[in-house]
Amino acid sequence: MSEFFSGSIAPFWPHSILLTAAIASSFAVAAGIVLENPKLSLANVLVVGGVTIEAVCTLLLFGFDEGISGRQQSTIEEQNSQIIALEMQIAPRRLSKDQFEAIQEIKGKVQSVSVLAQASCLECAFFSFEIVMALQEAGVSVKWYPGRIDAGWKGIYIFLPTFPPKPDEPLFEAFTKAFVPLSGGVISVGSSFSMGPIALDIPLIAVGEKFPAPTPTAPPAQNKSSKQKSSATAR
Repeated sequence: MSEFFSGSIAPFWPHSILLTAAIASSFAVAAGIVLENPKLSLANVLVVGGVTIEAVCTLLLFGFDEGISGRQQSTIEEQNSQIIALEMQIAPRRLSKDQFEAIQEIKGKVQSVSVLAQASCLECAFFSFEIVMALQEAGVSVKWYPGRIDAGWKGIYIFLPTFPPKPDEPLFEAFTKAFVPLSGGVISVGSSFSMGPIALDIPLIAVGEKFPAPTPTAPPAQNKSSKQKSSATAR
């Protein structure tokens, strides 16, 4: 009974039973009145006609209310979806268990990497630190550069020191699996390529602001003469 009054049960059967009972009761009352005086009379016609019209109006009103309720429910669900999407957008990124385990697949395949976090982005610094911890757990030697470049970009980029890239690059494969799709991509560059104070003699993971954005914007490079190629990008 508590579920009925709290509105936690499905509305179909309560509506069906109560409407049927209400209409049947109205016709029972009309039948009782007519049986008291079974002759054709204006009073009996009014009783039967009134009960019939009442039943029809009750059903129409129920259908109208259901339409309004359905529209309101649809609006509420749409607003809830927008709220959830907004919360997911503004919530700080955290490494999930599956992402952490995906990064562990580079154990024994990658020796050392650098990790760069975008300057003036506290969330980027915290998230990059979680990535550092996962890399170290995989036995990788990590150089961490939180906020070393005063520029902004979106997403996670992996810069490789070799050009062209090696087939089946384990670091890119692991991060693509962990962050499906990888919000920035992988960029294969020459060994003389540099990004500000950070030389790319070892792979670099650049953690920018939270994605999505219309298109990923790569961290700015200061050596435009070096060869560079984006071998994979994804939103």
